[in-house]
Amino acid sequence: MRDKLNAEIFKFSLGVNATNESKTLMILIVEEAHKCNDKKRADDLNPMLTSTDGVTWMIGVGCTRKCDFKNGCDGKEPDSEAIVVDAEEVIRDRRAMFEETGDPKHLKYERTFARILRKKGWNNVQVKLNYYLIDDVEQGNFVSEERLRSCARPAAASVVFEKLYLGVDWGRNMDFTWVVLTNALCDIVDMLKVPHMRYEKQIEFIVDWLTRNDYYRKVYGVRGDSTGNGDMPMEFLGDHTRLPVEEESHVKFTMQSKNIMYSGFEEAINRDPTDERRFSYPSDHPLTPDFEEQMLGLLRETIGDGEYLSVHHDEDDDEAHDDVLDAEALSLLAGAGGSLGEILVA
Repeated sequence: MRDKLNAEIFKFSLGVNATNESKTLMILIVEEAHKCNDKKRADDLNPMLTSTDGVTWMIGVGCTRKCDFKNGCDGKEPDSEAIVVDAEEVIRDRRAMFEETGDPKHLKYERTFARILRKKGWNNVQVKLNYYLIDDVEQGNFVSEERLRSCARPAAASVVFEKLYLGVDWGRNMDFTWVVLTNALCDIVDMLKVPHMRYEKQIEFIVDWLTRNDYYRKVYGVRGDSTGNGDMPMEFLGDHTRLPVEEESHVKFTMQSKNIMYSGFEEAINRDPTDERRFSYPSDHPLTPDFEEQMLGLLRETIGDGEYLSVHHDEDDDEAHDDVLDAEALSLLAGAGGSLGEILVA
């Protein structure tokens, strides 16, 4: 006689607005782990394992973004172990069962998979993700960790900064104001994270930083976020400084403007490593950890029937930000020297 497994099973939701009643768990099984809300899982469900020292089993397929499931599969989570069963492994197991039992139902998966391959081809993105379990992080993330690290500039490397382009993403209460200076070769020359204070004081802080570092008179173009605050900071920046703030310096964040900004940023990152205009950033800057964290958390998708590139932080993660990245994209836009009505990328 077989022993019966007696277990109480609970079902939870990781929807943004879902409320989960607290339970005591020994095992937490997360389905579709490759696209679940990691922060909500960690906040709502992980504490239910504490008293039992319980374990989490994650089930998913190939990842299109960095997430806890991918980190576990890559061995980056403590005590994690990955069991990979791709389509070929499933076919081998089921064919062995067919040979043992003679039951043709075990061959259905193999026939279905063969039909999918004939229709879509093995190189199809969805086939790779769902059947071969091959990650495609650059599909869901703006940039992969490998590509980003390849853009990091060694501490000993020098960059040209005779002509600089300034991008500023304004913040005051919840977010910080970020300023990024880029040269004509798409290199980040310097970054500034401005403390929370009145906009007038922020601008004084920015001008002092530019002056102390001999940047002030080398700024040839400015682009700044003019969204949601009545454009007061950009107007004040133009009226009370000698920075070249022109009409095209005022950028309202829309689907169209973000598409142009981040298309230019993406092009700069993806240029050949031998191209002198390939994007680079300083590996030894005090703010580089913030920059890298935001870059690796940045998500990309196409919207408007695939017409526009949409790049943004994870809206399900309250701690995710993209302020320094908006500032960098704006500085590259300033360096491109065109208005948002023009096509800036090839």
